[in-house]
Amino acid sequence: MSNPISRQEFREAINSSLSGLQKDPWMAGRVRHELRERNSTGKRKVSTAVIIIAIILLLTIAAMASGILFSPRASARVLADQALYERYGITYDMQSYFSVDSREQDDGTVTVTYEGIEDMAFVLGRYDVRIRNNTVLDVSWSHDGEDVSKGFASEAWGKDQLQRMLEMNRETGSMAGFDPFIRMINLKNGIAEEEPESPGPLDAEAFERETQEVKAQSRYSREELRQMARDAVVHQYQLTREQADMLVFDEENEEASYKTIDGKPCYICCMFLVQHPDPDNPDGSAEPEEKDGTYYADVNVVTGVIEDIDYLTGAGGNG
Repeated sequence: MSNPISRQEFREAINSSLSGLQKDPWMAGRVRHELRERNSTGKRKVSTAVIIIAIILLLTIAAMASGILFSPRASARVLADQALYERYGITYDMQSYFSVDSREQDDGTVTVTYEGIEDMAFVLGRYDVRIRNNTVLDVSWSHDGEDVSKGFASEAWGKDQLQRMLEMNRETGSMAGFDPFIRMINLKNGIAEEEPESPGPLDAEAFERETQEVKAQSRYSREELRQMARDAVVHQYQLTREQADMLVFDEENEEASYKTIDGKPCYICCMFLVQHPDPDNPDGSAEPEEKDGTYYADVNVVTGVIEDIDYLTGAGGNG
């Protein structure tokens, strides 16, 4: 049996085979924009499937040419976000009201689950996107087929209610405008209000031991791990060069960055993007712009693979 090629040999082989390509991680965004423009103007009808396939192809080529290695979970998350938007109109801002989890099965299928947080779980329901081999198998919602036409009086809240929730959050800075409706619906359906579980006491010794064990396994410096994470975020979320230059690493929680995630030693890299800082609030934004928010990338400290990736706009107070 032949020896497996090293990561460096793999990169060199890919770079050689793609040497004629121009490395441009922003090309998928331009293609998406062009396809949607043609759709909206009626010049040409382009199916959702064609758009997703084109995006997948271009993102894959750009990632390979850039030497970024994504795990099935990390690749699936971005495809799931796109599929969720195409099928149900759920945007990144709306995802602020959901907890998101990705699970990989033995057959290579990745299921990305979006579930309403805390007391919103019933009205918002649960969305599931199943992906295998960069192909979206199906997209479903636990409230499929239910009436969502009565605004907050509906017992199932879809994209229209979510959009109104965002508007109220931005207008008042609170959830007071729609929270009473959630309480009423939960009460009607026999759902008791539960206090969020508080985390148990931190075992400082176990925490420090895990941190040092993961650090000891790392084949990369902190700077190299951060660069991998930054490149992955810029690539997957199609940030412009200007936006990429504005990314700021989270220095405050650096010691919590080395963790074992699903049995894999990872560096959890957190980055912030605020394009128009508020002079009266250094941590806030005077004018929130598209792509502002918090980005996470889990980098395997042994292989350099991006194990997971996430983006929170914080628009719904879940950032």
